[in-house]
Amino acid sequence: MGAGQESKPLIEGLAKTANKLLQNRLMRSHDLTGAVFQRLIADRKFLAAYYTTPASAALLAALAITPEAAAGGKSWSSTDEVKTLRVADFACGTGTLLSTAYQRVSQLHELAGGDAEALHPHMMASALIGCDVLPAAAHLTASMLSGAHPTVKYEQSSILTVAYGKQPDGAIALGSLDLLDPQGRFEVLSITAKAAEGMGEAEKETWQSLPHASFDVVIMNPPFTRDVGHEGSKIGVRNPMFAAFSASAEEQRLMSEATKRLTAGTSAHGNAGEASIFLVLADCKLKPEGMLALVMPLIPSPFE
Repeated sequence: MGAGQESKPLIEGLAKTANKLLQNRLMRSHDLTGAVFQRLIADRKFLAAYYTTPASAALLAALAITPEAAAGGKSWSSTDEVKTLRVADFACGTGTLLSTAYQRVSQLHELAGGDAEALHPHMMASALIGCDVLPAAAHLTASMLSGAHPTVKYEQSSILTVAYGKQPDGAIALGSLDLLDPQGRFEVLSITAKAAEGMGEAEKETWQSLPHASFDVVIMNPPFTRDVGHEGSKIGVRNPMFAAFSASAEEQRLMSEATKRLTAGTSAHGNAGEASIFLVLADCKLKPEGMLALVMPLIPSPFE
């Protein structure tokens, strides 16, 4: 079989895929990768991994990060002060919100006379923090952020894949929600240097301390699955909030109990959805003068 015959089915497959993208109007998206990826998530129902459109991300970032002054009164013209900014998305998905926030920071710094490209290695290392339970999503986030200045090398990334569900040693991991306990166990599945960073191929630990009250901006479109729901009962799922990755009923029970312990005494409530727990997490992580930008579900009134 000649080379032409071998490549023909591949080209035909690509043509069919491109045609479907056009039919679904996905080519109009500024973030095609994110739009396609969220359609491929097998556990989308339970992870509530719904795509944030670029327009929504731009609006949220612009409202949260303003020209007047950086968080905490820092000056956009000061390279040293901009370097101290910390921006986090603890449910980063494919990075739409975090990369939009980064674009906003870079824009305001450059408008004030700064050089955003020179800041890129530092921003990648410690200023931009993203967490997700899906390794592929974390890798896409790192790729989107690094693409802001593709020719600039950097040595470290703070985009993390966080452990979720029952672990090999029997412990229960809750993804980013484990950060509610600053003294507790927090498992990070390292992203390789080759995939998430700009130099080298050796695996290295990307974990950095994420203490409470240490972030200037937290921007998220968090999962909003509820721990009870008609959809779960229809398909025999004990707790949809923790049913991702084929978790057993026992694992779902243990994860629910662990979450209740971490959220005791807070405003989080399972019936209000997982977004209420991420709201508490964001509040814990923000500095007193920090800015919270969150996409929250509209909860119908019980009286309607």
